Amino acid sequence: MNKENLLNQFREVECNLSPENLCCDGEASVAWIRKEGGRLHRLRKQIIAQLGYEPTYKELYEMD
Repeated sequence: MNKENLLNQFREVECNLSPENLCCDGEASVAWIRKEGGRLHRLRKQIIAQLGYEPTYKELYEMD
């Protein structure tokens, strides 16, 4: 997978890990939040391993 695709996946994971998205404003069960959070953290680690480094905020969100 190319770098840009990995960065896009990383952005999506980061977005889904935000409290307002992960917790669904209190509508999700604690068990689901833990399970989904764990899955997303594992996916995040896999993407970092494929990239070989953790992307910076600037690289992810600041457009030239």
